[in-house]
Amino acid sequence: MNPVRGLMLSRLTRLAPYTVIIISTVVGILLYLLLFAGLSEQFIRNVENQRRAGLVQLVHMARNAIEPSLERVRIGALSKEDGRIAVRNLVRRMTYDDQYGPNYIFMSAYDGTMLVQPFEPHMEMTPQWDLRDEHGTYIIRELVRAARSGPEGGFVSYYYYPPDSPTPQEKLAYALPIPELDCYIGTGMYMQRAYIEQKQILAQARAWSVAFVVLLFITSFIAIREIVKRNRELAAEIEVRRRAQESLELFRNLIDNSHDSIFLVDPDSGGILEANRKAWEILGYDRDELLSLRTTDIELVYRHETDRRSLVARVRHDGHAILDGTLIRKDGTTVPSEVSIRYVSMGGRGYLVSVARDVTERRIADEKIKASLHEKETLLREIHHRVKNNFQIITSLLNLQERKIRNEEAAAELADSRNRIRAMALVHEQLYQSHELSYIDFGPYLQSLARGLQRTYPGDIDIIFHTEHVPLAIETAIPCGLIVSELISNSLKHAFPHSFAGDRKINVTLIRRPDGSIEIGVRDNGIGLPEDIENRKKSSLGLSLVEILARQVKGTVSVRAEGGTTQVLRFEPATEDRKE
Repeated sequence: MNPVRGLMLSRLTRLAPYTVIIISTVVGILLYLLLFAGLSEQFIRNVENQRRAGLVQLVHMARNAIEPSLERVRIGALSKEDGRIAVRNLVRRMTYDDQYGPNYIFMSAYDGTMLVQPFEPHMEMTPQWDLRDEHGTYIIRELVRAARSGPEGGFVSYYYYPPDSPTPQEKLAYALPIPELDCYIGTGMYMQRAYIEQKQILAQARAWSVAFVVLLFITSFIAIREIVKRNRELAAEIEVRRRAQESLELFRNLIDNSHDSIFLVDPDSGGILEANRKAWEILGYDRDELLSLRTTDIELVYRHETDRRSLVARVRHDGHAILDGTLIRKDGTTVPSEVSIRYVSMGGRGYLVSVARDVTERRIADEKIKASLHEKETLLREIHHRVKNNFQIITSLLNLQERKIRNEEAAAELADSRNRIRAMALVHEQLYQSHELSYIDFGPYLQSLARGLQRTYPGDIDIIFHTEHVPLAIETAIPCGLIVSELISNSLKHAFPHSFAGDRKINVTLIRRPDGSIEIGVRDNGIGLPEDIENRKKSSLGLSLVEILARQVKGTVSVRAEGGTTQVLRFEPATEDRKE
């Protein structure tokens, strides 16, 4: 290439950024000037509207001040002529100072008679229909026309003499009709000073605009200089990036030698952006094939888009997540995996880093443990079932023996023993039917126990239950069941003799108190306790058994007779009973 031509191309290349910036600056200045012109027009319109609104407000205030006199004219309390005199007296006092000097409210009749002119009283009550300004505008005629143009009146521009001034100025006036008196009132504003203020404001704005343009040029040249400086810095930055690339290659070698599969994932699309060598090998893809897939193509558990989005939202909120997943190889086989996902930001953008570890051996060990647990649960259920069946056999033998005994006292003792065995058998029956083999819900157990006892003893007795959800372990449930069986049996046998009149009710309650203790209550509305209850406790196996079992669960049994008999077992739950 010609050296001269090469030098020229080099210079043009260096000048290209300067040319673009200068053209952009000129275009920006032109746009700004157009915008300034438009804003100036808008400013003038807004000021004009504000002036008009101020005049309207002043005249309406005057109109409100004379309203009482107008109302008297409307109702006939004043004649039109008297009303006009009253209003004139009021309006004549309506002088004020605006921002440009003294001003006033004027009043004229529709026939052109000047009714009120505070600063020119000699003109009052004189016809001014032909009054004209220096440009030939009929002032009164235009004001009458504006006032009669509608109920809200109108505006008129003309030239008139300000108070104490020999020179007429342009005046913007507003006239409001007073139809009750065939006249109008109004006020105006002299515009000469207003125009001077507008010119001053616009001149200041232009000065600021010039300063802005100068500043813009200075800024542009500073920007050009910074661009040149930046070009020099770019060369240094390229060298830094080259070194960073070398460091990245070293880091990639470390990642590729990891024993876990590592994926860099786009959180929005789920696309795989990068993966290490272990991921290619374990899934059977080459690198390009794997990078063309999405996570839903290689993950069995979270392959639906809704599941994936829910997972991504959780990771974004918490910063990380660990879950059990299943990776799908290219040949369709699966790899059980533990997947650790972390949300990271790089270069102002968010990514998901997923590390998948093969847990095939761990899964096999877990399955063996689960199978062993299931086998033990099955054996335990079978034990509870057989214990319940053995109790049922003992109960049946006692039933047969009871039928052959003629001694009523001995038969009653056998019946009590049978009921106690049933109470224990019912615990094992509920455990056999429950999903939880260590606990039973004691509320339903109480109801089943009470219904069984109710069928044993004759009589029309209602049993009412109020029970909460209270889980008890078998070690506590069996003694509590025996205690409640004795308490309910006592009420069924002794509370309601044949001579008892009225409804026969037994209330059974089970609650957990605020202090954590458990309370089981049996209350009847029967005849109450006998006087020799203490002697009977010593001789009764059932009552003695209640005290022994109460001590076993570290509880107490209280008895009181008020409108029947109330028996309450209260105990602190053992550690194994605290499951909710």
